[in-house]
Formats: sequence, C-alpha cells, structure tokens
Amino acid sequence: YGVTVLGTTETQELNVTGVSTFSDNISLPDDKKIQLGADQDLEILHDPSNGIIRSISSGGNMHVESKNHIELNVNYNTSNGSKQNAIKANANSGVGLYFSGLQKFSTTNVGAITYGNLELSSTYPSLIWTDTNHNSDYRITNNDGQLIIYDITNGAHRLNVNADGHIDILGHLDVGALRIGSNEKYRLYDNSGTNRFDTYNQTIQFVNKGDDGSISPTIAKFIPYGAVELYYGTGGAASVKVFETSATGVILSSTNAGSSAEPELVLYRNSAS
Repeated sequence: YGVTVLGTTETQELNVTGVSTFSDNISLPDDKKIQLGADQDLEILHDPSNGIIRSISSGGNMHVESKNHIELNVNYNTSNGSKQNAIKANANSGVGLYFSGLQKFSTTNVGAITYGNLELSSTYPSLIWTDTNHNSDYRITNNDGQLIIYDITNGAHRLNVNADGHIDILGHLDVGALRIGSNEKYRLYDNSGTNRFDTYNQTIQFVNKGDDGSISPTIAKFIPYGAVELYYGTGGAASVKVFETSATGVILSSTNAGSSAEPELVLYRNSAS
C-alpha cells in the first residue's frame, strides 16, 4: 500500500492521497512555493533574497498558534545557532518587544512596562490618560515647545510649561508649602491660619516688573538682621528710598535726590471731627 522511493526519482506531477511522510529535507529552488489550502492561498517560498510566508486569501486571516510560547528571532547564525529575540509571546503571561536582543517593552496583567525612554514623535505629540473609574481625563501635549497638561473632561488647561522656562498654573495650587530655589531658601505656606513667606538669610526685594519683562523701580527691601526699606517711584526705572528702619528707630529721606530740603513726616486725620 503506497510507494517507497529510495534514492532519486523524477516525475512531472505527483498526486498523493493520504499522509505523506518525509524523513529528510524538502528542497525547492527560488520562487518555487509550497502551497497549502483548497485554493492554494497559503504560500511558503524563498525568492532570491528573502524567506516568505504569505497568505493570499482576500477573506481570511493569518494565525500563528502555539500551546506554549511563540518567539520571533532575528540575526540567526547558521554556524552556532545563536539568534536575537525580536518578539516573545508567552502563554498565560506577557508579550515582550526587543531591540538588538534587549527587552524594551512588555505587557503585564495591569498594563505595560517600558524599559528605557519612551519617545513620542508627531506634530503635536500627546499622551492621553483616561481614568475608567473616575473623572477627570487628561492629555499631556508638546505644543510648539510648550508642554501642556490639559483637562479633557472639563476642557481646560491646568498647567503650561513654556519654552522660556516660566510655568503658568491655571487654577488653584494646593500644596503644604511652595518651596522656591535650588536650596529651597524661599517658602510660601499656611502656618495654622497665618500666611507666611519665609526666607533664610536672603534679602527680599519687591519690584514692579514691566509687561516686557524689564525690572522697574524697587518698591521695598527686607534685609536679614537689618533694615526694612521703603521706596518711592519717581518715574522710569529709578526709585528713591524714603523710609528705613534702624537699630535706634526709623529714618526718613527726601524724595528729591540731591535736594537740600529736609524730608517731611506728614500726619493726616481721616475726618474733621
């Protein structure tokens, strides 16, 4: 029952009904195919440069199925059998993506893990954070160099980090203490119902900054272990110190720079009575 071939045989066409068993390699020249299916719509072949598995069915899908895990490997070395992982799909576990044999991404039962940097490249690259349990949902976008945290649910900007380095907070900032500076030498906070602004051995200077970013006249200075100085603006970028505290009291100064006129202390009453 059947035919056993030992050695080589040549035929133009061989039709086999039933199971065919081969105990050695099947050799086909380039561009010749192993065709599977009633309509021969799954092909395995090698062209002069590439190995190809091809589904040519217009209605079906390509399925790769395994009882255990599936690996897609590259850089196979025919002399020693070494290779590099490209994709690993593990049964009852995650899927891993690799770069040059090193894992860079994997799925988990709660989401996914990225090993290394995650780079977004687009006209306006964005990350969207959708909370399936609660609102709000957010989007983080790089918009022409401005990093935006956007509240999708309420349609509002919440924080903008601008290209020049300044930060716009749109809404309320609720923190225990706002610490400013590399050494946190400036702190703004609520202390048992009292609003406090603390500095550590640093002069506090209040100035009126112009819309163009230029520094305008000084308004006041608070010097550690020293004076409190108040200034009067005379126009332009200059201002004149008119009041300061000292170890023995207070000092008044004239608002007319270079004038010999004595400074005046004027007291007013708020009614005629």
